[in-house]
This record gives sequence, C-alpha cells and structure tokens, in this order.
Amino acid sequence: MLKARLKETRENEPIYDHEYWRNNGREDTLEEIIELQRRLSLESNQKDVGKTFEVLIEGESKRSKKQLFGRNTQNKVIIFDRKDFKIGEYVQVKVTSCTSATLFGETI
Repeated sequence: MLKARLKETRENEPIYDHEYWRNNGREDTLEEIIELQRRLSLESNQKDVGKTFEVLIEGESKRSKKQLFGRNTQNKVIIFDRKDFKIGEYVQVKVTSCTSATLFGETI
C-alpha cells in the first residue's frame, strides 16, 4: 500500500526518496494517508460507542448552543446536550454514536 522506496545516504541511514515519488505519479500519497487516518479514527471511535466516560466540559458545540462539548481522558471530543451543566464541570457521558472525528453521547 504505502511503501516508501529508500535510498542510502553516506552514513548508511535510509531516507525517503521524494524524487522517486514525484516522478512515479505519487502525488496522491497525502490523500491516501488522510483517508487511511480517517478510516482508522472511525474504527477507534466505533469501539467507544456504548462506553461511558468522564468528560471535562470545555465549551459550547460549534453547531448548536443547545449542546456542549468536552474531552474524555483519551482526549477525544464528545458532544452532548447542554441541560444545566457548566463549562469546567465533569460529567459522565455514554457514547451513542460517532464520526471519524467526534463522539456523540448522552449524560447519565
């Protein structure tokens, strides 16, 4: 898949041969890496669906003032309904769904 052709330096340390990639139609390598990261992040987040986390509330959701967001101990962003919670508080949130970048949940 993403294999790097290596060449040797004078110190016999391998380095990536960027000229090889440019001349062999590998301009799409960055897009392949980004897509791979999206897929791996989604798989990781899907494993968290159904789990409950302690979340430090950091602020309002970008998309709705009716929701807040915070981070769990894995530094993953979790979005949940505002209710009467305040920024700086810790809440327990059960993850109900996800995307590759965000977890969504409900407080318990």
